[in-house]
Amino acid sequence: MKKIKFLMINYKYLIFCCVFLCINMLFSLNIFFLSDTINLTIKNLIILIIYLILQICLCILIYLFYKNKKYSIEKVFLILAIIIGAIYLLVIPVGRVPDEPSHFLRAYEISEGHMVSEKDANKSSGRVLSKHLYEVVDPLDNMNYCNLFSKIDQKVDNNTEFITFPGSSLYSPISYLPQSIGIFISKIFTRSILIQVYAGRIFNFITWLIIMYFALKFIPCFKRFFMVCAFLPMVMQEAISLSPDGLTMSISFLLLAYVLNLRYCKISKISSKQKLFLLAITTILSLCKIVYLPLCLLIFLIPENKFNNKKDKYITIGLMALWVIIINIIWLMIASQYLIEFTSGVNSKDQVIYILSNPIKYILVMFNTFSSNIMDYATQMAGKSLEWFSVNLSYFYPIISLGLLAYLAYQDQTKEVKIDKVTKILSLLILIVCVILIFTSLYVQWTKVGNIIIEGIQGRYFIPLLMLIPVILYNNKRKINQSDTNCYLTLYLIFFNAYAIFNLFYVHIC
Repeated sequence: MKKIKFLMINYKYLIFCCVFLCINMLFSLNIFFLSDTINLTIKNLIILIIYLILQICLCILIYLFYKNKKYSIEKVFLILAIIIGAIYLLVIPVGRVPDEPSHFLRAYEISEGHMVSEKDANKSSGRVLSKHLYEVVDPLDNMNYCNLFSKIDQKVDNNTEFITFPGSSLYSPISYLPQSIGIFISKIFTRSILIQVYAGRIFNFITWLIIMYFALKFIPCFKRFFMVCAFLPMVMQEAISLSPDGLTMSISFLLLAYVLNLRYCKISKISSKQKLFLLAITTILSLCKIVYLPLCLLIFLIPENKFNNKKDKYITIGLMALWVIIINIIWLMIASQYLIEFTSGVNSKDQVIYILSNPIKYILVMFNTFSSNIMDYATQMAGKSLEWFSVNLSYFYPIISLGLLAYLAYQDQTKEVKIDKVTKILSLLILIVCVILIFTSLYVQWTKVGNIIIEGIQGRYFIPLLMLIPVILYNNKRKINQSDTNCYLTLYLIFFNAYAIFNLFYVHIC
């Protein structure tokens, strides 16, 4: 009788689980039957069974979380992110995330106390390092786990050479602080390069996890929209890697969350500690990637009544803005020596002149690029293509995720928050300016002069801007739906990531 009662009470949950379990198993079986020869071996059957069991275990775990009302969405995020992130960390071999080899070399350089890269006789930026460093993170050599873990005994030695990493030399040391700390600590205990790489990855992931947890805790609305963004496979991939993107994404989410918290939550006056915290966030974000510098303008949304007076507000914000501008000018002056044209036919100086001479044509170039590739950018952002665009998923989950984000951007609201027009307009302007900066930076550095399409743009570049969308679309007049669907939302995110992880694992299994 108890079993029948349980089934009657939880039949919707069970149906939801069964449907998505079947979908994932069908997708998995499809991988084995893609070729003309059936590849359903005993080993693959064991993998499928383990895959099924893990998904069922996570379904039970989520049921227990939400059955106990004491678990907040932040706690569910934290526990789930640790589990899913740890699996991504294991299944994606080092070097397989875009530009991870060069990010590792830059982080390793910083871990040795060198904040700025050197230049060789050919004016290429890099540093004299152990030649084995790149060998361990070589993406072409790490296509399977057997090759990767055979490098466990590869150690740092005195066999050195000048290794170039011009792209990552442009990044400020702040971008690599978590990775560098991890590498530095690991070097105290071991000379194994592979362990040092994973130490950098782990510290980067822990940093992302802590920042995202507090961002979710601070934000007074859009928590479900936040959850979907956080668990997109593309976000998880960057978070567990040595890429600075994990820090950039998390710190941009934290800035918006903290500003909205100060604006809409019941805080009498902003303390000196809170001002310093805002200064730290804006400084880190602006130094991660300058194209996201306009996000720092969000601090203007903090109302005057949260300061001592109007004068205090503009002095505080003015000093913050001045500091961010100065620190970025200093780094740009340092990094400008490393600017190079990455592809043949590109000339940054001529491209800038072309843009200034033909502003209307350039606007059309941006429009053509965006309109021609918007679906690719959106699905890439959602995780359609992982690693170096070498692991391609079905459109099923990315399209559903985009639809879910669109729905939550309009529906994920609370009675306590009423977003005014000023907040919406400023958020929209910030979004537009950031997109223009992303397009322009790649037009100048990656695209031939006068080309009608901007090259090099990837969907992940827009992830730090995602949280602006629900702010812009917020409808104060809409009747708020109080139904609790957090459980089903969390389950969906588990199934999406389980599908992505299975594909990643199968590509690299020995």
